[in-house]
Amino acid sequence: VFALLGVCFCLWMTLFAARTGMSRVAAKDALATSSLEAADRAVGLSASDAEAHYARAVMLSLNGATAEALREYELAAALRPRDYFLWLTLGTAREEAGDVAGSLVALQEAVRLAPYYAQPRWRLGNALLRSGGRQKEAFDEMRRAAESDPRLLPALIDIVWATTGNDPASVEQIIQPRDDSAHLTLARFFVRKGRIREAMAHFNYAGSVSKEERAALLQALMAAKHYREAYEVWLSGQENKSNLPLPGSDTLIDGGFERSINLDEATFVTPRALDRAIDAS
Repeated sequence: VFALLGVCFCLWMTLFAARTGMSRVAAKDALATSSLEAADRAVGLSASDAEAHYARAVMLSLNGATAEALREYELAAALRPRDYFLWLTLGTAREEAGDVAGSLVALQEAVRLAPYYAQPRWRLGNALLRSGGRQKEAFDEMRRAAESDPRLLPALIDIVWATTGNDPASVEQIIQPRDDSAHLTLARFFVRKGRIREAMAHFNYAGSVSKEERAALLQALMAAKHYREAYEVWLSGQENKSNLPLPGSDTLIDGGFERSINLDEATFVTPRALDRAIDAS
């Protein structure tokens, strides 16, 4: 009897694995081809598989069946409750359906499950900001997201700038730059907004500036016709800069033409040329 039960159990497990495998294939096919029929087939083959319900939710959403899609997202999260991504997508779906409170609950669960990932905190921060009255919480979450993924920092600065009424002090207070890269990102942003004093302050806060980062800031300042500040940035990257003149000086530089010249570098020919550029601007 036990042997027969064991054989039956093995056969059932084999059949279950086969159906689950076919369901996963159908779910991937549904996502790749945007086929609701394939998603329905995936759920039919394995109704207890979160992947199948997620694929069907996506297809229903694409077809405008928002309420039914939301139910599928909730099923997927319930079937695999430790998957932060499913809670993340559920939070987005709930917000699109007008359930702001439910969206925040789902997004907070995604953050709890993946506290060091950028996207859960970024989406939670955006949802908090849109919900109104929770601006500090929103920016705290978005700042932590940008610390995990610095590529989000320029977008965060833009959001803070627009939200705080174009106030540089508020931007600096909320962003709280903690490394050279953040200071340089703020410097480039302030150049674009014409806030040159703040831009140069953050450039000077950055202790270590790569050649590429210095060149990017230099080009931004030149494009904005802030030549004196551009010269300061250029000068900071030169060797033996103590021997280089400041604008207005008539000192001859490298009279013997012994220094190497980088023709690809944005630079200044003479201090007088800099003065003329400043006067012209």
